[in-house]
Amino acid sequence: CTVALALQSVSVSNSWSSLGLNDALTKCVTSGLNLRGPLEVQQLAWPVISSGCDAVVVSEAGSGKTLAYLLPILQLLLDPPDPSRASRAVIAVPSTDLASQVLGVAQQLTEGTSLVASAPTTSGSDVIVGTIPECLAYVCQPKGKKRAADSSSTLTRLVVDEADILLAGLRKKGRASTGQPVMKILGEVKHARKQAEKAISKRNLSVKKTAEALDRERIFQLILVSATVPSQGDASVGALVNELFPSIKWIRSSGAHRPVPQLTSSFITVAGDEERQDELIKLVRNPSNRTLVFANSAARANHVAKFLRAEGLTVGIYQPELSPGHRAAAVEIFNRTPKGVLVCSGLAAR
Repeated sequence: CTVALALQSVSVSNSWSSLGLNDALTKCVTSGLNLRGPLEVQQLAWPVISSGCDAVVVSEAGSGKTLAYLLPILQLLLDPPDPSRASRAVIAVPSTDLASQVLGVAQQLTEGTSLVASAPTTSGSDVIVGTIPECLAYVCQPKGKKRAADSSSTLTRLVVDEADILLAGLRKKGRASTGQPVMKILGEVKHARKQAEKAISKRNLSVKKTAEALDRERIFQLILVSATVPSQGDASVGALVNELFPSIKWIRSSGAHRPVPQLTSSFITVAGDEERQDELIKLVRNPSNRTLVFANSAARANHVAKFLRAEGLTVGIYQPELSPGHRAAAVEIFNRTPKGVLVCSGLAAR
């Protein structure tokens, strides 16, 4: 069920404190990140995530989703509901670029606090940020191997960012999907829940006491985050999430699944590759703008870049086969070239 929808208005005056953010994190946000107050999705997500509920956060690109989950999680780690219980957070993302970006924000927010945020290669951290394969050892018990330090025996907060990318198509793969890294992680969460339910059911508690025990003793809080989570049809990502975790809370901002208001769209019909190239040349030679060109694969992006360079244009490439350093350099050159062109695969949309 959707428990939070669009706010009618968002106050940006002294609202971090009214939201419930503690003094240490408020200082990091206002001084370190220079943010006056929470955006819509941050206000919507705060009460749900702070309460310890599982959540799906759906909000458009650039709306502040990273802080929407980081702030309540960091506060739960700094001021845990149960101080006697050790807790950590694992944030799993689809790419090293996004991991670096999220880790940078987490480290800014934890500066001056008792928390440590790091990549999975560093032990003893409170917040671990990495790709799905890197995070597997901190969540799942490998067969015949010791569980990683700070693993799921103490974890309580688990974030899967860009969940639509990681979960897309898994329903169609059927049994084969269980071997996918993200499904191993979600399967571990589901297995832990079942084990807890089985153990608690043997205590013959009342319905209320059983619910309290499940909430108190569960290992994971699961938070899925994405700009889009399609929910139409039995094969959709949303349907899969609801099937795996029926009680998960859905949070949607007012801009979710809507075009970015600052953009205008137009469609050009072309008869073939030659006409497509002619139209592309017209667009990228606009004297007042730089241009982003998206292609549906890395190979196609390389082909388009080669064609545009042959036309005398300054063209960079942004696609996953390039190293993070090469991608960062391409973006930097694009930003300082008045008529620059950056040809991208879908990676740049993130």
